[in-house]
Amino acid sequence: MLKKMMVVVAAMIISFASVSNAFEADIAGDATVNYMGKYVWRGQLLNDDPVVQPSVGFQVGKLYLNVWGNMDTTQYNDNGGEFNEVDFTVDYSDKITDLLGYSVGAIRYEFPNTDLDATTEIYAGLNLDTFLTPSVKVYYDIDDIEGTYVSFGIGHSIAITETIALDMGASMGWGNENYNEGYWGVDNSSAQDLTLTMALPIAMGSWTLTPSVNYVTLLDSDLKESDAYATESDYFYAGIGLSTTF
Repeated sequence: MLKKMMVVVAAMIISFASVSNAFEADIAGDATVNYMGKYVWRGQLLNDDPVVQPSVGFQVGKLYLNVWGNMDTTQYNDNGGEFNEVDFTVDYSDKITDLLGYSVGAIRYEFPNTDLDATTEIYAGLNLDTFLTPSVKVYYDIDDIEGTYVSFGIGHSIAITETIALDMGASMGWGNENYNEGYWGVDNSSAQDLTLTMALPIAMGSWTLTPSVNYVTLLDSDLKESDAYATESDYFYAGIGLSTTF
């Protein structure tokens, strides 16, 4: 699996180099490795034990390409030390006005070393470059689920020193009937999850160390009663990440 990811990343670099030459644009890259106490996605507890989540991305102009992976560190899902999710994202973001921006893209979810089928989402979103940077993004699964998930978010950053900041964010999700049926076995549309995050990015030269704490709770009683993922509906966990740009 690692060899496959290296081949994909190499192909991304070659492709972006070609695009860069064609449009005389520079390639910007970023890489991150996160160690998280749990893996919770849209209110779904996918791993109650620590996970490692690396990612690498490349940008040319307004086009961004990213590969992200999840590796379990325990046998919670019977595949400790193996990647059980690899996501490929293509994103195009720009501004409509000085305040209003947009993004469109697609995410391919692959699940190696599992029995899960791959799936694909397309999305579109809007964001405001103002206090709390409010945003909304609509995701639509174009494979078997054919469901819609909507995320509303806000965030704010406070500079503590020249090298340390405090980042705070909150998001709320909503799923339609198809989405909830596909992921939760609940045949009605409803609010999904409320996620609160607090991070402390610490700049160290070309690297940034970011400890964080996260709280996730389910908002709908039917989802809380569902046993699709766990018997709990509230999750508090911490993590730490190391990132760089190149």
